[in-house]
Amino acid sequence: MIYQIANTRILFIILLTLISTTLKAQQSEKELKEFLKSAEGVEKVVLLNKLSDALLYKSPQQSLQYGEEALVLSRSLNDTKQMGESYLSIAYALRYMGEYYGALDTLYKAINYINDFDDKKLESQILNLSGLINQELGNDSISLENYFKSFDLAQEINDTYGMLSTLNNLGNFYKESGNYQKATEYFFKCLKFYEMAKNQKGIAQMYNNIGTVYHIQNNHEKALEYHLKAYEILKTMPNYKTGLAYVYNNLGVIYINLNEYNKAEEFLNQSNEICKELQLHDYLMANYNNLGIIYNEQGHYKKAIHSLLEGLRLADKTKDIPSTTKYLLNIADSYFKQKQYVKSLSYFNRAFHYSKQMNDYFILSENNYGIYEVYKAMGNYNKSLFYLEEYLNYRDSLDVINNAKLVTEIEAQYELEKKEQRIKTLQKDNKIRELELDRKKVNNKILLSGISTLILIISLITFLFIIRIRNNKILKDRNSQIVEQNEELNFINKKLIQSEKELKLSNNTKDKFFSIIAHDLKNPLLGLKSLIFSFNNRGRLKQDEIQMFSNHLNESLNSVIELLNNLLNWAKAQKNELNYVEETVDICGIISNCAEANEKQLKAKNIKFVNSVSSNFKLSTDKNMLDFILRNMIANAIKFTRYGGSIKLSDSLSNTYNIYITDNGVGISKENFEQLFNEDTFFSTLGTNNEEGSGLGLVLCNEFIKKMEGAIKVSSTENYGSTFTIELPLKN
Repeated sequence: MIYQIANTRILFIILLTLISTTLKAQQSEKELKEFLKSAEGVEKVVLLNKLSDALLYKSPQQSLQYGEEALVLSRSLNDTKQMGESYLSIAYALRYMGEYYGALDTLYKAINYINDFDDKKLESQILNLSGLINQELGNDSISLENYFKSFDLAQEINDTYGMLSTLNNLGNFYKESGNYQKATEYFFKCLKFYEMAKNQKGIAQMYNNIGTVYHIQNNHEKALEYHLKAYEILKTMPNYKTGLAYVYNNLGVIYINLNEYNKAEEFLNQSNEICKELQLHDYLMANYNNLGIIYNEQGHYKKAIHSLLEGLRLADKTKDIPSTTKYLLNIADSYFKQKQYVKSLSYFNRAFHYSKQMNDYFILSENNYGIYEVYKAMGNYNKSLFYLEEYLNYRDSLDVINNAKLVTEIEAQYELEKKEQRIKTLQKDNKIRELELDRKKVNNKILLSGISTLILIISLITFLFIIRIRNNKILKDRNSQIVEQNEELNFINKKLIQSEKELKLSNNTKDKFFSIIAHDLKNPLLGLKSLIFSFNNRGRLKQDEIQMFSNHLNESLNSVIELLNNLLNWAKAQKNELNYVEETVDICGIISNCAEANEKQLKAKNIKFVNSVSSNFKLSTDKNMLDFILRNMIANAIKFTRYGGSIKLSDSLSNTYNIYITDNGVGISKENFEQLFNEDTFFSTLGTNNEEGSGLGLVLCNEFIKKMEGAIKVSSTENYGSTFTIELPLKN
């Protein structure tokens, strides 16, 4: 149970840094500041923007300040080109600070100035950055469109940096989308450019990118091959320590996956030396975690805990909650392996606090399973059973999320391929239009040369005009027929639309109903599943444990049986298969039976139950339906009556026979009245002891009372109680 620290942000920073430092003109921050002292006008704006670019990765806040200063100065000079450059610098800084929408707003402002001057390079850069930001926001189609436009502009003006930057971003786009073949294709295209330019840093960057794609696909041998190629280049560049630290980290992770722990430890320690020197905290956190993984796998738990605690200290310092959570889980696991259960439980509980904040179902499920194992090892079976159920709940929820995510990824891939096909189609359409233009030019020449045939053309036009009049009459008659047919089609369409609406409403109701049933069946079945798991994994059980598990099992099965009975009755009601069978019924006797059936619930909440219904009254009605209604109404009253409360049943006789179920419970709010017997909502709320229900019982009561030609009425005052009145017709 070892958890990796996510390196996505680290990876993205180093890739962007590599390509930026590879191709841009290099001037140090110190040199630029020195030049700035004597610069004026446009020259000063250019230097401010260069300083903004130079400080982007070191201090994005300072980068933003220089960009804003450049914008103010360019406005005072009324230089629209430099205003566009300044907006671009500001957008880069905002994007790097994670303020994506602010960065996009700034880019839109920059676009306003592009029309004032013809600068395709700046336009290409704006589109490229817009592609990056939209990719990070999940707007894949917009992102891809911007990348392609950026590349076309860069290619048009032969901007090598622009083309390489866009190709690299396209590679990362397809990598993040899971299209690893296309990602590799784009990275190899970049590699060819760098090899032609003999640019060693760029070549190393592409080796790293390609190695990362193979790593994601678990092809560790190929990943190692390309990371080693990058290492061979970067180790000859001692001044480029950040890139070297990154490669060391990559090699360490690859060797962990290949189970070559000594080599992995060697590379990770070399990475740490550079990271400590340059204060690269993100890399340090990743390295400490990876070292912890190595030591845990080797059984060196004290060394593992020491390394993980170092990483935890940095994660706390940088307020990196995901990394903090995973460090806590790894430390808890190390203590568990040493049988130090109290310490293990302490770290698991701390991790649980953070994992609840993140709402990460995978981490929550693993966290609960870890706590379950600790309590089981400590012999605390009640708590271990509780956390096992929580683990199973989160695993089931995670399966649902993963399935939905898989569908989304497939849809996104489909949209991506459709977008590319659309681009190819547009390119073909452009060629067709070009051929059409050529054809028109030829026609114009023919027209100019045919002036001598003007009289013949006029005669031809006259003839065509006569034909046109005749054709118009035919078309008019046909149009009349089409109008009539359209009216018939419109009428049919309206009927179809109405039927579709009714069908959708019916399906929505059924969908909601079955989701409620699935939820209510899931809880007792999960309890049953966890009990069976405990039976299978506990060996011999004590008598009190057998009794406890048997009680749990009995309650779970009773819940399932009751719910299935309700489900069958509801299905019969939907098919009109519920038959009303009239007989003479002893009302008081039915109520006594219902009270006896709910005796356990009444005792659990210490509720006083008073039956004041006339003992000698008999009524002609359907006994089973009345029994179901009274049983549900009494159970409902118990559910919403507080501990120590009371429930009273009474009756009266007028034009109808009336049974009153009165409780002094929590009552019903006004907004919930209309939903009580609504089949479209299956309304249900938690009881005073957090009792759950599907809302199906009340819906069935409403179905039954209609069959009995009666009615159910409700009066309630919130926080003071409710009275449900069952009105039944008097029959001989």
